[in-house]
Formats: sequence, structure tokens, C-alpha cells
Amino acid sequence: MVENKNTDGDIPSFDLRGLEPPQPAVAILTFIDGPICGDTVLVRLAREPFFLYPELVERGWRWELVSSAPGDVRLCLIRNVREAK
Repeated sequence: MVENKNTDGDIPSFDLRGLEPPQPAVAILTFIDGPICGDTVLVRLAREPFFLYPELVERGWRWELVSSAPGDVRLCLIRNVREAK
């Protein structure tokens, strides 16, 4: 990951705008697959990561578009809660 600003309490926040594709997606997937990832991650990207979305779904995550402007897309990634059976 490039930068963990962690300005939102305990929620990791990464600015990946300086990376060329596919590096932002690889960095995000590496982090969410890791042992220290919680249930929410905030990311800033240079463009909307359309190819990342199916990978997130496959791993049990969803996303919310926080804001979008040219060169600055902000996403909140949220792990899906597993329902107790």
C-alpha cells in the first residue's frame, strides 16, 4: 500500500492515486486478504476500479462510492457480514 493516512479513527485509509493499474487493485486485494484487515477500508483512487469489483464480491466484500471527481474516486469497502445459522 502506498499510504495509510488512518484519519478516520480505526478505519484504514489508503491513497492509491499515484499507482498505475493494476497496482491499486493488487494493493487493495493484498490488504483485505491479510490478517490485519478489519471490516471496513477507505481508498482513494485515480479512477473507478471496475475490474476490482468482481474480485471484491468473490472475497465477500461490497463497496460504496463515497465521492467521484476526475482523478479522485473515493470508495468505502465493507466486508459482508456472515449471518449466523
